[in-house]
Amino acid sequence: MGVIPGSEFKKQWHCPSSQDLASYQQGLAVSHRSQIAEHLAGCDFCNAELKLLAKFSLADYQEACPPVPDSLRVLAEALLARKSSQTRELRLMVDKDQ
Repeated sequence: MGVIPGSEFKKQWHCPSSQDLASYQQGLAVSHRSQIAEHLAGCDFCNAELKLLAKFSLADYQEACPPVPDSLRVLAEALLARKSSQTRELRLMVDKDQ
């Protein structure tokens, strides 16, 4: 299922986070409750997200994250170290050229 060209039915930078919407929907204290209510008056996407959150309580899914497999952790650390090393090399080259 694709998005209709020109459609703005997507989360925007000014939309409240999913966590804030869930707290709002559950009636929990949200520091900017009135701002969320005002936003919902004009945002179809957040209204749809709020309806979805009402059907599926986030509390049901608040389980601990499973541990990261050792092989995946090693790979991620290697990739991050390589990226960090490449970034340092690029900075040195840029500094040298200036």
